Amino acid sequence: MKHLINNKTIAALLAIFFVLNISVIADSGNKNKTQDHTSLAKITGTADGQNTKITNPYTNSQVTYFAGTFNGSLNSSNAKFYCIDLQHYLVYNEDYWDEGNTPSEITYILNNYFPFKNGYSGQLSSTNKEAAAIQTAIWHFSDGLDVSTIANDNDVKNRAIAIVADADANHNNVVPVQSLQFIPASFNLPQGTPASFKVKAMDINGNPASGVVITISTNLGILSSISEVTDINGETPVITLTNNSVGIATLNASANVIIPQGTKYVHKNNPNGKQKLVLANPQTDTKQTTASVNWNSNTTVVKTTEEELCAVNNSNITYTIGKLITEELSNGDIRVKIEVSKALNDNTYGTNKIGWSSHTFDHLIKSDKAQFLFKDANGNSVLEFVLDYMSATSSYPSGYGIQGVTGNDGSMISGNASDILSYNSSLNRNFNEFGYILTSNSPATDANYTPNPSYPNWIYEMVYEVTIKGSAFGSAGFGSVEIPSMHHSPNKLNFDNAIYPVKCNTKASIGDKVWNDLNGNGIQDSGEPGVPNVTVNLYDCSNNFIATTTTNANGEYLFGSLIPNDYYVEFVLPSGSIFTTKDQGSDNGKDSDADITTGKTVCTTLTSGENDLSWDAGLQQNCMNKIGNFVWHDNNVNGIQDAGELGIANVVVELLDNANNVIATTTTNSTGAYEFSNLANGTYKVRVAASNYSVGGVLESTSQTKWYSTKKNQGSDDTKDSDADKYEIVSTSLSCNDDLTIDFGFYKTNVDIIKTADKTEANPGEVITYTFTVSNNGDIQLHGGVTVKDNMLGLDTNFVLNANSTAVFSRKYTVKSSDCGSIVNIVTTEGHPVDGSAIVTDQATFTVNIICKASLGDRVWNDLDKDGIQDAGEPGMPYVTVFLYDCTTNIIIATAVTDANGNYLFSNLTPGNYYVQFLLPSGYAFTLMNQGSDDALDSDAGLIGKTDCITLHGGVNNLTVDAGMYETPIASLGDKVWEDLNNNGIQDSGEQGLAYVVVKLHDCGGAVIATTITDANGNYLFTNLNPGDYYVEFVLPTDYVFSAQDQGSDDAVDSDADVNTGKTVCTNLIANENDVTWDAGMYKVAAIHPDIKVEKTASNPNPQDGDQFSYTITVTNLGAGNATDVTVKDVLP
Repeated sequence: MKHLINNKTIAALLAIFFVLNISVIADSGNKNKTQDHTSLAKITGTADGQNTKITNPYTNSQVTYFAGTFNGSLNSSNAKFYCIDLQHYLVYNEDYWDEGNTPSEITYILNNYFPFKNGYSGQLSSTNKEAAAIQTAIWHFSDGLDVSTIANDNDVKNRAIAIVADADANHNNVVPVQSLQFIPASFNLPQGTPASFKVKAMDINGNPASGVVITISTNLGILSSISEVTDINGETPVITLTNNSVGIATLNASANVIIPQGTKYVHKNNPNGKQKLVLANPQTDTKQTTASVNWNSNTTVVKTTEEELCAVNNSNITYTIGKLITEELSNGDIRVKIEVSKALNDNTYGTNKIGWSSHTFDHLIKSDKAQFLFKDANGNSVLEFVLDYMSATSSYPSGYGIQGVTGNDGSMISGNASDILSYNSSLNRNFNEFGYILTSNSPATDANYTPNPSYPNWIYEMVYEVTIKGSAFGSAGFGSVEIPSMHHSPNKLNFDNAIYPVKCNTKASIGDKVWNDLNGNGIQDSGEPGVPNVTVNLYDCSNNFIATTTTNANGEYLFGSLIPNDYYVEFVLPSGSIFTTKDQGSDNGKDSDADITTGKTVCTTLTSGENDLSWDAGLQQNCMNKIGNFVWHDNNVNGIQDAGELGIANVVVELLDNANNVIATTTTNSTGAYEFSNLANGTYKVRVAASNYSVGGVLESTSQTKWYSTKKNQGSDDTKDSDADKYEIVSTSLSCNDDLTIDFGFYKTNVDIIKTADKTEANPGEVITYTFTVSNNGDIQLHGGVTVKDNMLGLDTNFVLNANSTAVFSRKYTVKSSDCGSIVNIVTTEGHPVDGSAIVTDQATFTVNIICKASLGDRVWNDLDKDGIQDAGEPGMPYVTVFLYDCTTNIIIATAVTDANGNYLFSNLTPGNYYVQFLLPSGYAFTLMNQGSDDALDSDAGLIGKTDCITLHGGVNNLTVDAGMYETPIASLGDKVWEDLNNNGIQDSGEQGLAYVVVKLHDCGGAVIATTITDANGNYLFTNLNPGDYYVEFVLPTDYVFSAQDQGSDDAVDSDADVNTGKTVCTNLIANENDVTWDAGMYKVAAIHPDIKVEKTASNPNPQDGDQFSYTITVTNLGAGNATDVTVKDVLP
């Protein structure tokens, strides 16, 4: 496992090892690990992940949990965690402490996935989804979660499935990080024997770490040193523990080490009541590890049992592969040895097999191992483990050593590792404990164990040895030991690498029968015959072929003389047959055990001397069957398909297997028929799918219409009845026969109402006749009554209505003046069946538009005081014309003339938007608009006599639209434009007027009031002017200019136009004034042209080569007119 750390931190991330340099059998009683309950963690909140919907494996209910990493701290340093244990909940900001490690599958996940690693193949682009998938995969291994039940995110589900598969396939290769490890974990010594050891420090990558301070302590005996520093090999000097008494010493070593991912944390105060944590990325902390030394008196062997071990190789040949020796000791402990036959193992090596300087042992050190299973006297399993034979390790002088049940191929399967007092192997003892000396079958050699050319192949003994506590077997005591499997790679007897030993003096057998299952029920019934000549094969559960046979005349078969092992049977299906359904009934001796697809049974274990005659196979004729038939509308609700009753189309029908799994779906055709075909023999179930009753389904129930299952199992003809209630399943068994009798009948309840009227428009006072049509379109009488309610009409009736019947009745309504607009009233009906069915309801509406006319008026008056308000005594103005306009179209709707009192009225108007325009009589002006607070007394006419838009509602009489006017005496203004021949600004005798000159009259705000032109004599006049302030503007003809303004003393003959603008000053006209003093003199001007002169001179008229000089250009206009856009161009010579 590669750890991503920088050089500065390597020295601090250490693993501690004890190297025990003593001549005793190593004890595997305690697995090397960091001591529990010394590291404190807290959770502060969620980190990467998301809410994920799963099926809780403990409650089998769907729940939504946060799945992902959690932020937290480890002894106040930031850390990330996953969680395990779906039976409890996490708590934030409370102490958790370490307690052991997680299974190898979870360790594999944490070693290879986020957050310890990133950027790996298959990683989801969303970190939250990746973390959620990892968490659910961890729950799979910690809690048994089925990750395929993830319901709210397919990305997370598919990723979790892939992670689980990866961990399943590769977790056996996981090498866990051992933060604090010593080898061996414990050992036994005779009383008074000193224990010498070293402590070794390693970083997380397994490399020696030098300069690390190791502190050592003990509770018994005397240490030669209590503190040492590791050398370049990561080791302390040899430390010796001496003790002269009987007892157990616990050694403690502590250093600053790594806490690996996969360390489990439990709640400090309530470890079994709160959810547990798993460290997701490695952290550092000061931790300690322990070892024990047991000083005791010598024990003697009181009983020895020797048994030969046998196994069957790939050629189905049985060999004796070794000897199993069991020794019961005087203190109650059990010692077991396996002596492997030299005929089996490739236990030779020579110059081509070993180079002592590099310590190479080929396959031997990589894979050889043995599995031990210990049982008590009652046959109960007590302890099971795999013992490694030999592995590369720097912890021994030879460079190789046994790893026990903790390292390399060793592993605990069940039981307590502390019950294993010791373990050893022949090479471990020979090469390490006895100083590189083989005890038998080997030639002499030198101290360096140099290969001897005289013996190209040496032979060694291969032995395993373990010692187990007698107390492990409890009050029952020790019973037996078995060796379920061994691994020898390579071997000389044509075995697979995996070998399954049994004790040689025991055999087993397996049988028994293939029969013709005539009724297809999967059970051997009386009278059903055996089937002869069926081929039956036997395999072990590693899929190795063992033997074959055929059934006898009675259909029986038997495989005998079998070594106890795990086996399965394969039945070869005869042509034209199929297997019957397996595992039917409760009698395992009478059922069929063959898988209907493969013909294979499940694996079974044959024990010593067992004759298992319970493995049978039922056969049936190979035929295809059909299931049907009809879903219909049972109109008369008698549960029988009567003539004329139609099928219901598009109903979804489901086919289920005997375990209620849906295996096919179809829909009824246009006639209501359905069919499932090509069905093998067996038991099936049929039902109308629940989706038919949901929204959009063919049999959906609404408030108006409700569907029900008809009576089932009516009459004597099974082809014409209904076979199920709503949601009920119908079961049928097929054995070369069709079942086309499964029918489903339905009926409905319904009520419908339609409301109409004899008119769609009405006026107040008219009578509307409403008609109600109530129909029962269902299949049963609404005997509990049909109620019809219409609040506007005061209608509330109740009557019985038969199936497929209609009731019609009417009610009248007189339109009120307050009903103006649309009358929309609702009628509601309820149908009440009396058979317990739910009520059905319907509603209907009808709209009548009530036409109510409106009117608009009211008065035009003479506003004598011009204040815009109708004061007492101010008279109305008769004969004033008033126009009514539509605001949308601006079209005149009506015209009226005020009466003698000044009143007017537009009546019989359709509700809408209108405005009024008053026609101003000559000599009058409109008064001020919208004065005062009383809209009935103000004037609503603007300057040109128009009002704003007014909205009239039905029945409204608006008499607030008035216009005030006042009398305005008229005035006039003129008079003449003349040609001022002598340009003196005075109209002299003989000077003529200028015709067709445009003259404009402005008010003094600049607005043009009127425009005219002078007549043939130059005269003009603006008449009918209201008194006020005005000025005149004269427009110059071409080639004329204005004469000087205000010349002389006679204002009637001077020129009043400004010479530049042509405008006069403002003047005030009073009532009846005729001011004819506003004149303008003009005269013609001759055409004026410019006369351009250009002169060019030089500063030196006679320059020599190299002289500098300048030109001067002078432009002069000698004419009377201005010259514009003058351009001067000059080209140098």
